[in-house]
Amino acid sequence: MCEWGKTVELKLVMPAYLSHTGVAYVKPCGIDECIAPLVKALNDGGITTVASCCGHGRTFGAISLADGTTLMIFPDYETAQIAGDAAATPEMKVADKRWKEQGHE
Repeated sequence: MCEWGKTVELKLVMPAYLSHTGVAYVKPCGIDECIAPLVKALNDGGITTVASCCGHGRTFGAISLADGTTLMIFPDYETAQIAGDAAATPEMKVADKRWKEQGHE
């Protein structure tokens, strides 16, 4: 995670629904330095991002997408697994159990 204030300027598309004019436009945005390559790759790949923050070592990072999805950024795989387990619905837990019973990991 980067320190507060270390940003990289990326030119990103502001979707029409977030624009005060109702028209999409390109806007220079200050993106946290440590996640800027990921934000750039998403946008270059046609996945529009609308907000992002690395968490600055105080919380988990997040990148919000135009479709309403939020990608969470965890410091390591184990933390991501714990967060995923905590957020799982009962239906997801049943499906996961069946998946493992079928020999998948």
